[in-house]
Amino acid sequence: MTPAILAPLLATLLAFAVVWLTLANVAPLIALAGVGELDLLLRVCLVFVVLGLFERLAQRLLVHRHTT
Repeated sequence: MTPAILAPLLATLLAFAVVWLTLANVAPLIALAGVGELDLLLRVCLVFVVLGLFERLAQRLLVHRHTT
């Protein structure tokens, strides 16, 4: 794998791990609030949102690196 492909992949995996661990710590608080049904849905939605943001960031960094 080339570094151009590997960098966004690693950034995405790292973002996924950070979001998942953060939500694992927040999930009990959500469950205590009585929203247990929405816990998994919220977790999945937030993971996809953060992954999308990190993907955009990785693409911008790669474009910036290739244009300078």
